[in-house]
Amino acid sequence: MRNMRNKELVIDKAKTCQTNKTESFLIKFTVPANFSSNNNVVRFYGNFSVLQQILPPLEITLIAYRCTLDLQNCQRYNALQVPKICSFLADTNSFWSPFVRSIEPTVKCPIQPATYVFKDSALDMNFFTSFPLDGYTWQVTMKLYSTANTPKKEVFCFAAQATLKRIIETKILTKRAQRSKISERFLLRMDRTATQSVVRGRFSYQFFMAESLLTLYSANSWTHRYSTATKRHLHWILQAIGCAAILIGIVIEIYLKEDAGRKHFRSDHAITGLVSLIFIGLSFLNGIAAMYTVKIKHIIKPVYVKMCHYLTGIVAFVIGVTSLALEYSPRMISLQHKNMLIAFTSITTALTLVGVGKTMLNQFKNLCKS
Repeated sequence: MRNMRNKELVIDKAKTCQTNKTESFLIKFTVPANFSSNNNVVRFYGNFSVLQQILPPLEITLIAYRCTLDLQNCQRYNALQVPKICSFLADTNSFWSPFVRSIEPTVKCPIQPATYVFKDSALDMNFFTSFPLDGYTWQVTMKLYSTANTPKKEVFCFAAQATLKRIIETKILTKRAQRSKISERFLLRMDRTATQSVVRGRFSYQFFMAESLLTLYSANSWTHRYSTATKRHLHWILQAIGCAAILIGIVIEIYLKEDAGRKHFRSDHAITGLVSLIFIGLSFLNGIAAMYTVKIKHIIKPVYVKMCHYLTGIVAFVIGVTSLALEYSPRMISLQHKNMLIAFTSITTALTLVGVGKTMLNQFKNLCKS
């Protein structure tokens, strides 16, 4: 949101002043000024004519009137006289420079009689959005004078009406509408592949978390040949992958609920998933402590640190698997598949806990002996 433009200066009207001097102006639009105003950019189209040479020095007088939004009350706000306009026309580094350079032929002093054409002439109005102009409609009259002679001669007059509008709310609503459409398409697609999504979610969490718990089990088929140090590294890697799967799932779920305007962590699945994540965090913390049991044994016995690490890991795993089982609902899969998945989850969880229990018991005995 930081880069989002939250104000827009909308030009409502722009035309040649209609006064008793209009006929004597040296600059004329053959047709009413053709322009568009969008995204703080005013674009002019068509052309204008300079009837005879306009001699420098030139100056502009700006007169601003501040009006209520319903235009029922207008008050003169300020008047500003800008001399040395020729130097402004020659400037190449100001916000108006691209607009001046876009006019063909080149506008420079003295201004020569010719028909001048707007070629992709865009005037960036972002400069004015930083001023406290919102809440009013502004009517500005710009008078161009040639002061080569005395008295000075009014050669052109241009009047504009503008309103500074706050558009951040509109942008947010538009963005939310776009996000809602994306979410709807995503949900429809997800519904068509619901069973596959459930299997992938269960696989990514239960498989990696279960294997991370079993890496230190002496009878584990694929890790028994490795050293204890390697097993610990595998334990951390697998647990990190499983934890990443949880975080990704939670982030996606929060995004979809936020987009739909629903409250978070209301279902049993969501609550148990959050509790599991908390215990995983605790397991990570005391897992780090378990790596330095020798250095902190004067503070706490290694057996307590190890047991705490095992217990928090087991609790996190069991609650996490329970959370997955609670999400097996008829809206996603058939009742037959639901029962099959719950049975499979229960069996694999029980077998995992048996292996973890044996490892924990063996380490407890070894720690007690030492």
